[in-house]
Amino acid sequence: MNAPKIGWIPVQISPGALSSEWAIAIHTGDKDLSLFADKSQVMQVGDAHQLRVTIMAIDEGNHTQTVLLPSECFENGSRWLILPV
Repeated sequence: MNAPKIGWIPVQISPGALSSEWAIAIHTGDKDLSLFADKSQVMQVGDAHQLRVTIMAIDEGNHTQTVLLPSECFENGSRWLILPV
């Protein structure tokens, strides 16, 4: 097993409940998820924003990656997300 790596995923942001956080919206194609994340976990690239995640595994056969989010999603209470590579 390879060591976890840092990755970035595209997100939409809006002000969070606290001044130090963003409300994050993740659109994966088949589901929409939301969570709060510290502002230090978000990077702006032009007009777009990306959320820092930890890539835990890549399944080359299925062309997916399993990532660990910085906090739990409201919809399912999980920090785990499987995304296309």
